[in-house]
Amino acid sequence: MVFSVTAGDFNAFHITWQTAATRDRGTDIAEWGNTIDLAFSNIQWAETTVENHLQTTSDHFILSITLPTRPKVPAIPTRKKVDDEERFLEVITEGTRAISPSRPDDIPALDKRSEGLTSLLQTAIDASCKTMTARRAFTRKEIRAATARLRKITRKTKRDFRRKQINGLWRLEDIFRITRWTKGSSQFCPPPPEFDNNVYETQLQKAEEAGDATTSTGNTSSGADNSKVGLLKNAWPVVGELIRQLYEQCPKIGYHPKCFKHAEVVMIPKLGKRNLSSPRSWRPISLLSCLGKGRERLIARRMTYASVTRGVVHPRQIGALPKRSAVGLVASLTKAIEQTVVAGKVIMVSTADVQVAFNAVMRNRLTLRLRQQGWPDPVSRWAASFMTDRYARIRLQGTLTEDARLNCGLPQGSSASPILFLLHTQPVPYIRSTDEVTITQSIKAKFVAPAQRFSYADDTAMIRTGNSLEETAALVTMDLENLFNGEQRTASPLTTQKLKN
Repeated sequence: MVFSVTAGDFNAFHITWQTAATRDRGTDIAEWGNTIDLAFSNIQWAETTVENHLQTTSDHFILSITLPTRPKVPAIPTRKKVDDEERFLEVITEGTRAISPSRPDDIPALDKRSEGLTSLLQTAIDASCKTMTARRAFTRKEIRAATARLRKITRKTKRDFRRKQINGLWRLEDIFRITRWTKGSSQFCPPPPEFDNNVYETQLQKAEEAGDATTSTGNTSSGADNSKVGLLKNAWPVVGELIRQLYEQCPKIGYHPKCFKHAEVVMIPKLGKRNLSSPRSWRPISLLSCLGKGRERLIARRMTYASVTRGVVHPRQIGALPKRSAVGLVASLTKAIEQTVVAGKVIMVSTADVQVAFNAVMRNRLTLRLRQQGWPDPVSRWAASFMTDRYARIRLQGTLTEDARLNCGLPQGSSASPILFLLHTQPVPYIRSTDEVTITQSIKAKFVAPAQRFSYADDTAMIRTGNSLEETAALVTMDLENLFNGEQRTASPLTTQKLKN
């Protein structure tokens, strides 16, 4: 539908606007003198008024047309790709001269250093790349056809490659070489060098660690500054020391720079959700600055390692922690079920979910939790600064909103958010029974051990065994009441929508 406005000197006759016209035979000669100035529009809520005070010294009147307008939506910034790497490094080298090489020792210096590096990267990108326009959206039919062609070509290529390898088998070692294809790559990671119970961490090693956290990750999506991991990797020989100083001073002072708190949120539909009109059917992912994500990734590695080695988190708390995976959780559950079946008892597993997960984290509550767990004061201050004065804008279906301030919640897309959320929900596995829980007489008569709790990210599972179905069901009911009564003390709201037994 095309919206339009048509106005002009029509000199037209119609009963709609010529209500005062007479029908006498004597006026037939003057019927040419009808309403001459008209305006038509198919835009809803459009209004037209006759401006009588504006005289034109003729038989015409001025028509004022008022059209409803929508608020201006900011244009979506185009993506940029560096074409001239030599020019990019040249601009980076020249720009670093304007950045003070001294170590930033206070908050204004940290903001100045981070803003200077971000502005330098944007300037270098603009000077060495061409703007990429948005590509044409493909239809479902075209996507299905392209997918079918890709699968056909992939199958043909694999088949030809295997035939070529098999036809080239002439020696016995060729057969062993082919059998090695079935073996996966080793996941073993050697520990850092250690001699006489001393781990060597020099300034060079710290610089290498910062560089690894910034440039050795996957080429993730860029934020609003268009910086990517590949660009930082190319510019690291020039700006590596400046970034290392920034990364080193942020946790010491306990501050997260302002320019790293701006996020562009893209909405990804959740799998299996058909009602896309509900906000819960979408998963918001924050696209942050790659320069800031390097700092977050570095501190997240340190916090996850300390959480496991120092016993900060529960032994059965899994997710975002090294050497703890979902495979171990499934193995523990399988072993518990097998032991219960062998003993001839009844086992029940109940699960609960922390409501809205990252969005439920409050800044003051997280800071208090970190202090209660014994984290250094700079770490608590950094976490508070990380959640303070955050801004985000949403990108959805070709629309980009204005920046809005976020009062709570962790950004879903930051490397530090999983471990901070895990530390925020750390008391959940330790919830014990209270006097408010209704316990049956059969359970009151004997000592009841706490349920086995397993936590994976925002999900909690509780295992109960009993001699009969009624006894086990009563124990599960007691555990759930304990869990929901303890959510107020732990500030971790649980939802009953995903409650399962």
